[in-house]
Amino acid sequence: GKVYKKVAKKVDVDSELCDCVRDMETNGLAKYLQLTAFQIRYPGITSGNSTITDSYMGGFLDYHISYGLEERPKNIVNKLMDFDFSGSDEDLIRDVIENLVDEAGFNEEPHDVWEEAAHSREHWEWCVGMLKGLMTPELKKDTAHFMHCQLNLTKK
Repeated sequence: GKVYKKVAKKVDVDSELCDCVRDMETNGLAKYLQLTAFQIRYPGITSGNSTITDSYMGGFLDYHISYGLEERPKNIVNKLMDFDFSGSDEDLIRDVIENLVDEAGFNEEPHDVWEEAAHSREHWEWCVGMLKGLMTPELKKDTAHFMHCQLNLTKK
């Protein structure tokens, strides 16, 4: 949109900023994506709620949990940057529970997947509306920088 066009005019794709944006191992984006994927596979795992985390140590818990676009709590940034996501989920569960507690919110209400599917269009429209509401001016600008640098690897 408009923000992307402004960024594209001002930011040189060969700049140090774009070099930093593209270095996802050093800037932490790869770690955040790995943690987010783990949270999607194991909802509530970083919540600090022992009812949920204990279930992952020996069972399965079916809760519908959503993670939003929000800044990670400062208390786990350093731990996350040093966290090694290599290995199987079975190997990682205990380490994530013990080392990456961010007290992420969760909704303990069981959900009906058939009911959700029946209203998927409405749900999608609701999700898009919520996402737009979460898109602060800063997040829009950061997203525009990321897209510009990633989509345009070098000057033409």
